[in-house]
Amino acid sequence: MNLEKTLSPQSDISPQSDISPQSDISTSDYNTDNRQHTEKFMSGTLMSGTIKKFMDVKTVIEVLKRPSAGLEEIPPGRKDGMYFIISNVNNIQRRSSGKKSEFWDDCGAWSNCASPSTSYIERNGKLLMIAKRKNVYCVERNVDRKRFYDPLQSQPMANELLRVHRIYQTLKHSPTGPDQFKRRITWFEKMENLFPHISNNIAIAEYIGKFESRT
Repeated sequence: MNLEKTLSPQSDISPQSDISPQSDISTSDYNTDNRQHTEKFMSGTLMSGTIKKFMDVKTVIEVLKRPSAGLEEIPPGRKDGMYFIISNVNNIQRRSSGKKSEFWDDCGAWSNCASPSTSYIERNGKLLMIAKRKNVYCVERNVDRKRFYDPLQSQPMANELLRVHRIYQTLKHSPTGPDQFKRRITWFEKMENLFPHISNNIAIAEYIGKFESRT
């Protein structure tokens, strides 16, 4: 049995979110506590060369395996092709009181493009994106611009779900085109026993495209 839905021209999932695997990423050690011999990775480059794609969710998880307390805010300075691990504590409190998240940086005004939330489960060592249809969790397949939803034989429990929240934004004064400057904010919502190295209290900000300052 599968459930079917025709894809609309504008999908609710950005085409740059989790399509193709990324190459190895390099990180920068910005804060090392010599007393505890613990490296805290808080920022780094997505990969060498021109950046046109965000990291897929598996790569984000790998990045967050490195110990980090998270920056209090996104630092000023260069951001082209970089990511920053930041604290999400204040935004968790804001969302719990019905307010919107705020992620400040020094780039200028951003336009909101999309704010999708997706669910994942880990089965046989693989991370699967799932969707709930008619109160049943399914695996999504795309065939000839149609979405098919195959129900999972074993329905996941609430403590098995990894919720991934994203905000996609475009810099308002950035010219349109392949190098348009964009950012994506990602954070997770999960039970403590699932992916214990990932904290709900941190988020990751990624920047792609070319930043052009105003003249």
